[in-house]
Amino acid sequence: MSRLVNLFLFFMLVLGGILIAGLVFLHFTNLDSYRKHFENIATRAIGRQIEINGHIELNLYPHPEVIINDVFLANAKWGTEPTMVSVGHGDFAINFWSLFSDTILLRRVRLNDVSVMLERNDQRVGNWVLETNASSAGPEKRTDQDHDEIVVLPLMVDRVESSNISVIVRAPERTDQVYHVSSLSLQPDNTGNLILKSSGELLGNSMILNGEITSRESIIANGAVKLDLQASLGDAHLTSQMSTSRLATLTNLHGNINIAVHDIQKALKKAKIEAPLTGALTADFSVADTAGDIDVVLKAKIDGANADATAKVIDAKLHAANLKLRIDDVQKLFNAASVEIPLAGPLTADATINIDGSAYKATVETKVDGITTTVDGAYSGKQLDLSSTLAPLARVGELFDLKGISTDTFKVNAKVVPSTANDFEIKQFQANVGNNQLTAQGRIAMAGESNISLTLASPNLKDLWDTLPDIDLNAKVSTQYSAEKIALSEMILTFDKSDIKGDFTMFKGDKKNVTANLTSTLLDLRPFSKTSQPDGAPPESIAEALPETSAEPENRYVFKEAPLQLAIIQDLEADVNLAVNHLYYDRFEFKEAVFDATAHSGHVDAKLKARSDNEGHAAAKIDLKTQGEKATLSAVVSLSDFRKNFRETERLNLAEMPLTSMSLKLETAGASPRELASVANGRILITQGPGKMDNAMMEMYSGDIFGQLFGALDPLAKDEEFSNWDCTIVSANIVDGQVTFDGMLAQGEKVMIVGGGSIDLKTEKLNVDFNTKPRSGVGMSADLLVKPFVKLKGTLASPGIGLNEKGTLLSGGAAIATGGTSLLVETAFDRATAEGDQCEKTLEIVGDHIRYAF
Repeated sequence: MSRLVNLFLFFMLVLGGILIAGLVFLHFTNLDSYRKHFENIATRAIGRQIEINGHIELNLYPHPEVIINDVFLANAKWGTEPTMVSVGHGDFAINFWSLFSDTILLRRVRLNDVSVMLERNDQRVGNWVLETNASSAGPEKRTDQDHDEIVVLPLMVDRVESSNISVIVRAPERTDQVYHVSSLSLQPDNTGNLILKSSGELLGNSMILNGEITSRESIIANGAVKLDLQASLGDAHLTSQMSTSRLATLTNLHGNINIAVHDIQKALKKAKIEAPLTGALTADFSVADTAGDIDVVLKAKIDGANADATAKVIDAKLHAANLKLRIDDVQKLFNAASVEIPLAGPLTADATINIDGSAYKATVETKVDGITTTVDGAYSGKQLDLSSTLAPLARVGELFDLKGISTDTFKVNAKVVPSTANDFEIKQFQANVGNNQLTAQGRIAMAGESNISLTLASPNLKDLWDTLPDIDLNAKVSTQYSAEKIALSEMILTFDKSDIKGDFTMFKGDKKNVTANLTSTLLDLRPFSKTSQPDGAPPESIAEALPETSAEPENRYVFKEAPLQLAIIQDLEADVNLAVNHLYYDRFEFKEAVFDATAHSGHVDAKLKARSDNEGHAAAKIDLKTQGEKATLSAVVSLSDFRKNFRETERLNLAEMPLTSMSLKLETAGASPRELASVANGRILITQGPGKMDNAMMEMYSGDIFGQLFGALDPLAKDEEFSNWDCTIVSANIVDGQVTFDGMLAQGEKVMIVGGGSIDLKTEKLNVDFNTKPRSGVGMSADLLVKPFVKLKGTLASPGIGLNEKGTLLSGGAAIATGGTSLLVETAFDRATAEGDQCEKTLEIVGDHIRYAF
């Protein structure tokens, strides 16, 4: 037995000698010569290059200590800087016996001159994700711990002494966030608690952080932790007290955090954050463990806004939460944000959320300036149910100066099912305003193509908005949407008795590519025309029409000086086709109307063909070429033997109404509407054959100024239901922006009207005179009613009607039909002249229409 003991002691002596020899070797050996070997081991371990350029030292007495200098960790390959971390000096003293326990104790840590670059790439991958753990960068799996288990920390520190530490946080398209710690110390006091002191700079603001942390002995013994912090960041101050009797389970967790900022806008500007917040900010956050449930309370106030939030956490999971927000003056907030929304008074919001396992329920209600919105949502893990209301809709319309919007509540209900991580299916979507309904079904993809089927049903558009016509509207369409295109297919649109069918596709990119093919059996646009909604008859007398002087109009010109937006055309490739069997537009009726338009390389070519009931025809061609900021326009229009459609009266047979023809040729070039008008050249001729006109409809449908002009030129019409007319002729030449009327004649059964004058499109001034004389059979009293000399004056933007009592001829363009003697001269245009037929003579002078066919 004695021999065995001696052998064991000898073995231990030899082993101790070898250990001592090894430690002595490490202590006295120059480790700098092994730098490359250490670098290779570390590089293979973490998967990223490590360089050690400074001195390496290992001390064993009085405790193990590693000293290392000038260490560099390479950045990710895609990083904006070559180095992620650099350490000028590092000094780590280790408790030797802690190497044999669950928790390694660092007796002292010194770090000086440290620089850290943290950044993400376009795929939101951080440079701290190393190659060795990139595949497992997802959330870590956690296992449940016993309720009585005391937390075991793998590493604890007794003392920290650091200086000159900088951290830069960088992300694509964002300003760098810079954190700098000038000094940081963490060391125990005489009771063993750790005292924290630090100073530095954060986002351009001076930073101070002081505090006291429970001793490591208390944490190791039973997991109890108490934290007391005081911090300041510029003008912002924070105090915090947190405690728990069991760190592993947060048992008896209690704490308060108080934040105070004297000038929040100053702090935001210094941090380069734009937000419409002003004044002082105060916030109080508290957390308390009540019978195992953790209650969280937040109260915040800033410049007339108050927020109160509560939450309940059960078994470390959020169970319920409530948020109440009140802004005393919402308009003040909008003004600070330079947002023009005319809302006034307070805004209140109340939100609640309840969580039961994987089931979520949430309710949000907001009220502001007479508008109430509600949102209710429920998510079961497989389906999201949403319902929302907005009331009253009319009040929302008033925010955008829209009067007459429905007073009904806007309602939305939806059921959404996630299909994959990148798309979801709309099982049901329904939006209602009264009896008006929009429904949708389909699939929305975050990447790729989305497909949605839409159905719209409106029994009466006027119920939605009283400025819309009193007709029904129904629509069905399949939509396809992606980052590259928008497509509408299988489209069927009906309103009143009209219908439109077809498809539309637009490819997005540097140049938008649009194709549309539409057909219609009947397309009646009269319900949407202002001319079908007369505002009433014009004033009865010319004196009521317009005073001799008028104020300068707010908009001086009809043709604006703003540059043409030609980039829209130049960035567009389009092919559009519309074919309509029967078309009503304004006061005209067309059949077999075909519209074709193309836009390619800044060149627009549009053509229209149609015919009327009595073999009349319509043809129009517009050729628009653009280059840079300038456009060249050529237009020709031919309209023959069409009747204005005044069927609303039903007092006249359509065959009794006169046939109307028009021909127009126009050429111009310029960079703005004013420039186009100022240099325009062309000719226009409008003729109307014999027929009967409804006087009431003439006044109503002629518009304000022309209704007044009609009443002034033919005062006899107001006492008669109908007027018989032999002809109407208007002929004008356009030369370099000057419109000169070389023929103006309206010959009726009771009166004859001739006129002449000019319109200067450069200044938009009107200078047109009319002379009216009664014809045979009207009696001498009519001479007293008819004012012979009437003048259309002012500008296109502000036209006016007045009397030209002197009979002065302001333009020679009206010297027609009398062999050169002006019909405007009172002595020449007498009752005898008026009783003669001037229609054929005038047509001989102005010439016939030029017929265009395309």
